Amino acid sequence: MSGAGGKDNTRAEEFKRATAGTLRAMAHTPEVQVAFQPGPSGVVGKRARLPLPTRALPPAERARLRGTADSVALRLRYHDDAVHAARSPGRREAKDVYDALEQARVEASEHGSSQGKIVGPCALHPQQLSRLLPRPREREQAARPGLRRAR
Repeated sequence: MSGAGGKDNTRAEEFKRATAGTLRAMAHTPEVQVAFQPGPSGVVGKRARLPLPTRALPPAERARLRGTADSVALRLRYHDDAVHAARSPGRREAKDVYDALEQARVEASEHGSSQGKIVGPCALHPQQLSRLLPRPREREQAARPGLRRAR
């Protein structure tokens, strides 16, 4: 293949190689298999699936794919399927919330939480949860005297 199409294809292949390598490094799992395929991203065992990039690979798409790869890597590194399944609630709505909290916990684990591998979302104490929420500004506190800052 020659011309712009060949250059775009090479760029996309280089991006996929770099993204897969970064995913493995962040996951601390060099043996993970990374596949770029149409459809949603996900993890099954040591297999990670990422969306297939287009040949043009515009900056917004690169950023979205890198973010997805980072999320998958953190899930591989910090998520425990057995613990998650054992603690998962039965009702669909509760399970959806539990799964979303688990993904947030996994992604927050990389940002200084040494407990990331130990606790599940249901094990978080209300004070721990309040630290994850944005703190109100002083002016907002004055306007609403019932608001207290978490410590």
